Amino acid sequence: MSKLLKSGYSNGKKIKSDSLIIETKLGLLSNNNASSIYGYGHASKNNFYGYLYSRVVSDPNAFPRYTGKSRDISRFGFNSGETDISGIGYTDDWLLLQIGRGRQNWSAGEGIDLILSENSPAYDYGLIGLNFRNINGRFFHGYLETDSLTNRYITGRGVEWTNHKNIILSLSEVVIYSGVNRPIDFAYLNPLSTHLEIELNDRQNKIGTDSGNGAWQFSM
Repeated sequence: MSKLLKSGYSNGKKIKSDSLIIETKLGLLSNNNASSIYGYGHASKNNFYGYLYSRVVSDPNAFPRYTGKSRDISRFGFNSGETDISGIGYTDDWLLLQIGRGRQNWSAGEGIDLILSENSPAYDYGLIGLNFRNINGRFFHGYLETDSLTNRYITGRGVEWTNHKNIILSLSEVVIYSGVNRPIDFAYLNPLSTHLEIELNDRQNKIGTDSGNGAWQFSM
């Protein structure tokens, strides 16, 4: 869990100010004869923040992590647009609350990720983070997609300990569960429960052991 999406930060530094701080970026990207115009905005005041990253493209298949739908009509050569990352949150020295659209990246280092990656398509989720000196905890729950009538969700919980010198130990669990017309499972909203405890004791809203998969990761 050493590499997490650090919303509430600016250029890697935690934002703490009584003033309203606004950062914006606007750019043009070209990739294999395809073009994209993108815009990014981040606003923060005191411990509250909001962020937005949107883009329009001329070819949806030419850009990684892009999930916007192509349209039959175009404007100035662009035929698709999407909001890739957006949300609002609150952060202080020990608490992080966030809701929005984006992706999580829990890994043991650069490019060392098993389940959660910053290269995945974005999804909607809520996040809670706790920081108690040497111990950090994270929990999130998100909605992935509806494939025909099957709804798919993702949830993750993790804990990390560090001596702030040369040791980091982390343990995390990530679960993807699904079902036909399945609503959000309240059992998985408990940040202290585990996939096996919920599934094997029939505490989920779809009884059985064939509707969810869990992955556990330990890093040192």
